[in-house]
Amino acid sequence: MFCMLLFNFVNCVFLFLYVLNVTFIIIIIVMYVPFWVFCFTMFFCVLSVCKCVLYCSHRVSTQLQLTNISYYENVFIHQLMHQ
Repeated sequence: MFCMLLFNFVNCVFLFLYVLNVTFIIIIIVMYVPFWVFCFTMFFCVLSVCKCVLYCSHRVSTQLQLTNISYYENVFIHQLMHQ
């Protein structure tokens, strides 16, 4: 009789530990998967913004350089023509 009670108790303890373990795993999955999805999404958003800023700044600087070159070419040609 005592052995049956002990066996039942041990089974209950293992069942409790199993349920606790499964619950813990579910909590981990429910908490961390959305967190990492959010982190990767934000990471790619930040990368996209940085890429856009770099592209626009490069474009503007190139346009300014071309404008500057064009201005100096015009000044040089104007000076040559009026000598």
